[in-house]
Amino acid sequence: MATREIVARTPPTLIPNIAILDSVRWILTKDGKFSANSAWQALRAALPMVPWAKSVWFPHHVPRWAFIEWITFMGCLSTKDRLLSWGMGIDANCVLCLGAMESHEHLFFERPFSKEVWKMVLTKNQTARIVFGAG
Repeated sequence: MATREIVARTPPTLIPNIAILDSVRWILTKDGKFSANSAWQALRAALPMVPWAKSVWFPHHVPRWAFIEWITFMGCLSTKDRLLSWGMGIDANCVLCLGAMESHEHLFFERPFSKEVWKMVLTKNQTARIVFGAG
């Protein structure tokens, strides 16, 4: 906040008391103390928990694996079909089968091995499959 804005917001009836020291309070907590958690809670948009959250963010998760699983659930992996849509001139064929275009759908739900893995993951977590771009 700029100094001019602070001055403009100061009530004209305010009379400073030089006998009392100024203090800083974080008004977003009851005790007036700043914490990273209170800042995060103030900044983020609280959304309902997605059904698959506990399969990604659980105690003792491996951060890099959780991140990859999270972007996979979000449908945001940089698959070749997405890279092509961004204007990158690449070969779009799947590196595993060389037949189909590499896409989220192809890698995780059309390839036999990955299809079985995701089927087990979704069953274990009692989570339904999310089809991206639908509805």
